[in-house]
Amino acid sequence: MVTHFYDSSTESVETQDVRLKPARAISDGHIPCLVWAEDALSFVHFVPTCLFALQLLEHVHDACSTVATMLPYIQIGEPNQAWLEHRFINRAQPTCFPNSVHLRLTKRQHEDDPEAIYIHPQSFFSMDIRNHNLSTNLPSTNSQIRFPTRTAFLDSLIDTLLDPPIGFRHWKLTQSMEVYIGYLITYTLRAYPVYCPVVSSSQSTSLSYRA
Repeated sequence: MVTHFYDSSTESVETQDVRLKPARAISDGHIPCLVWAEDALSFVHFVPTCLFALQLLEHVHDACSTVATMLPYIQIGEPNQAWLEHRFINRAQPTCFPNSVHLRLTKRQHEDDPEAIYIHPQSFFSMDIRNHNLSTNLPSTNSQIRFPTRTAFLDSLIDTLLDPPIGFRHWKLTQSMEVYIGYLITYTLRAYPVYCPVVSSSQSTSLSYRA
């Protein structure tokens, strides 16, 4: 299998702008906000992943109210099925995010609008979203929105795996965290340069790049 590395996000600036509308609304309301999961992996760490629900780390209730007021999203009261444990592991199917909020889109305005938004308390992932040493931003119109640095991202994921905040190993959450860790290791901790060195036509040496 060939692995392709990137020096920019595979998503267009327009897609990023649309996806980040909820985070912008929260930041504009002077509420600290950190983009998590696939959007952070793609936009900042250049992982060519698909984009699913927009996941944010916030002060949950303030953020939820802001998004629901400014944008066409409503809060879903019942447990999110994607958060429930596999039945064959635990018949009670506990959720991995007992204190998180699930928002659902009610009116699509753009094809890239996130269908769902998950807002998690920062403490769940042992992150301090006010500490800008742990985060970075985009050099664009979304510069006020923060994303975890590679080091902070990996530290948080590993800490969540080793010391589960819900008190037990939740295998559905474990699988997600391991995927994120694998993405960061594969696409950001490279053992070789991204590109082959430029070789002039006068040089006969053939240089190749191996992932």
